[in-house]
Formats: sequence, C-alpha cells, structure tokens
Amino acid sequence: DTAHQGFALTITVYYGFMLVSMLRLNKMVEQSVQLQFDNLDLLYQLGREKNHVEETNRTLELDIENRKAIEQRLMEEKIEAEVKIHQFTKLSVEDGLTKVMNRRGFNESFEQHWNQAIKYQDSLSLIMLDIDYFKNFNDYYGHPRGDEVLYKIAKTCTANVRKEMDLVTRYGGEEFVVILPKTGLNQACAVAQKLRTGLASLGIPHAESKVAKIVSASFGIASMIPQQTLKSADLLELVDQALYSAKSNGRNCVYPCDPLKPER
Repeated sequence: DTAHQGFALTITVYYGFMLVSMLRLNKMVEQSVQLQFDNLDLLYQLGREKNHVEETNRTLELDIENRKAIEQRLMEEKIEAEVKIHQFTKLSVEDGLTKVMNRRGFNESFEQHWNQAIKYQDSLSLIMLDIDYFKNFNDYYGHPRGDEVLYKIAKTCTANVRKEMDLVTRYGGEEFVVILPKTGLNQACAVAQKLRTGLASLGIPHAESKVAKIVSASFGIASMIPQQTLKSADLLELVDQALYSAKSNGRNCVYPCDPLKPER
C-alpha cells in the first residue's frame, strides 16, 4: 500500500506538472499566435502608413513640380513684362524717325547730367545744331527726302561722339542737341567741328541752300560748370543764343557762346 501510494503520488505530481507545463505551453502558444497576429496587424498598419507616406510624397512632388512650373511661368511673365516696360520706355523717349532720343528723352537725360555735374563739379557742354534752310530742302526735294536727311544726320552725329558718354538727341524739327558730360568749351567746339565735317562728308545736294551746294548746319556751343545757384535752363538758354548767333553770322559755322567770332 505504501508503495502504491508513493507511485500514485508520483503519478499525480507528474501529471500535475505536465498539466501545468501544458497550460504554460498553451499560453505561450496563444501569446505567440497573438504576437504573430499583432505583428501581421502591425505590418498591415506599416504597409498602410508606407502607402500613405508614398502617396503624400507623390502629392508633395507634384506640388513642388507645380510650384516650380508656376514660379517659372511667373518668372517668364515678369521678364516679358520688364521687356515690354523697357520697350515702352524706350519708345517714349526715342524719336521714331531718327532713332535717337526725342525731346522728352533729352529733358530727362539733361537733368540727370546736370545734377551729376553739380555733384562732382564737372564741366557740362551742349551742342545745338540746326540744318540750314531745311524748309527749302523739303519744299524742293519733298518730305521723304527730308526725313532721310534727318536720319543720316542723326546717324552721323552718333558716329562722331563718345558712345559711352555723349548723347545725341532730336530737339525738335530739324534741330539736334548733343549732351557732352565732362567736356569744356574748347573740347565741345572740336566735337562740333567734327560733326560739321561729318555732315559735309555726306555730300547731300541742296539746291535751295543759300550757304552751300550741299546740306549744312549751324552749330551753337555752350559750356559751364553747373552750380546750385544755377538752373539747367541757363545752359540751354546759352546754347540757344549761340545757335542764334551762328545763324545770324552766315550759318554753316560753329559758334561758341559769347565768342569774338564764329568758327568756320
């Protein structure tokens, strides 16, 4: 009986241990299965998150591309607008016939050069030229030929001044004004003589001129170092007076402001 009891106790303990072990194993299996389900669910969630992130990235890439396209279009429109503004500005100050600056362009540029000369106390000179007997030329040869003469004179003047500094403008009708920054009276007279020679070299016939057989011009020159107490109109008045004196003294000459005699 004692042996049987011991054996029974051993069997009971063994089966109890096995039962506990199986319960633990079953729990571990359940936990493992649950963990696998959790992992699968996590993988599924990660997959969804990945897809969401990829979709977001694609959306962002499209937004970036769209933004770049919009920025590019805006930049092109800005450049186009700037070009149009530049063209409009140029047209507003350019003489359509001679392709040099018109009266408005002269006024704006002259004021700028005047203020610059005041600031640095530099000499500023003007050459005003008027084509001799131009009305007679138009009446005899016709206005189209007169327009050709104006264009050729503007082109000749532009070719005979400093490109980076001097400025040829059509002041009105058959009058032109050349702005000469940092230029004294003697230098301005030399430039005017150069322009007069260049005009003569064109050899444009003028049968109705009373001073030459070809198209000629009268040149008035004025120069000063601008001061705060003066106005730009003072220099303009001087050069206008010089031109009037050139016309009064036989035309086809270079006449500095308040000279002893005209230079021919």
